[in-house]
Amino acid sequence: MLEVKRSLSGLVAYGALLTALVCWSIAFFTPFWLESDFRMYGSQFKRLGLWVNCFNSLPDPNDFERHIFFVGCRWVFDPFTAGYPEIRGYLLSAFFVATQIFASFAFTLILVAFVLMGKLILCWSIKSEVRTLKLISYVLLASAFFGFLAITIFGAKGNSDPDWMPNPQHNYFSWSYGLAVVATFAEIVAAVLFAADAHVRGKKIRRMPSYQVENGREEATAFNEPAAQR
Repeated sequence: MLEVKRSLSGLVAYGALLTALVCWSIAFFTPFWLESDFRMYGSQFKRLGLWVNCFNSLPDPNDFERHIFFVGCRWVFDPFTAGYPEIRGYLLSAFFVATQIFASFAFTLILVAFVLMGKLILCWSIKSEVRTLKLISYVLLASAFFGFLAITIFGAKGNSDPDWMPNPQHNYFSWSYGLAVVATFAEIVAAVLFAADAHVRGKKIRRMPSYQVENGREEATAFNEPAAQR
């Protein structure tokens, strides 16, 4: 069987992809993208993530008499809390919806990259290995692109828009957002390393003796030596 030893760049690429996947998974589902300073007395806002908002005592922006307040953590699309669907337009501002969409694309694509990496490990075949490595690199670059858009938009508007969460001067970006940033840069590193590994392995395979395809796997065959040299 024709085998090519895994390069160091390939091994590091696997680690970078797994790091990015873990970081994106945690960032995507945890409500700690933005938090209020706990030292701030009487803060109406507590924390939020992409899909969950937590409030200490948020007044209904549509209730000018201030009779309705929202307390606790809720799914952003919660249909059961009275009055909550009516303030969804306030909670889901345009920049935050864009952040959710781009983060969803980034998370979906890194899942695709992970599946491709599993296929590469479990269904190893030289015939498709280099092509799969390049495909993983492209998918990771696309995921990093959408992730970069998500963290840039949220970073620019999430803690500076006075018409969104109360008291932005007392809010700060929390660890879920930090993990999204780490995941995005880990994806870029992994994409570059997968591309480098594809290039290295392609060169090594081209230097091998001629090989034939048998049962979907390529087997190396040595050149026949002339009878006079045997």
